[in-house]
Amino acid sequence: MALRTIILVSLASLTLSACGGKSDHDALVDAFVAAEMQPETAECMADKADDEMDSELYDALVEAAKSEDDSLDSLSLEQQGDLAKFMFDAALACVPIEFE
Repeated sequence: MALRTIILVSLASLTLSACGGKSDHDALVDAFVAAEMQPETAECMADKADDEMDSELYDALVEAAKSEDDSLDSLSLEQQGDLAKFMFDAALACVPIEFE
């Protein structure tokens, strides 16, 4: 799967619901896996979000992962850009790239 596809699918999947009662980290992992990301990659992306993402943006991302509504619509343009940059950087760090 192309890196661009993974990033776009990941962003779109954040509107999917995750199972209730899970930790924020687990909700992110579930949303990434629902976007057809490999579990190891999803875990790495969630780890990076836990460690590197600004708390306000992290909370919005988790809310979107846990709810059925598109709560990312309320993000400012700057926050949307920050989220896209984070997803791109995290994908570069987490997605295994195979060379033949």
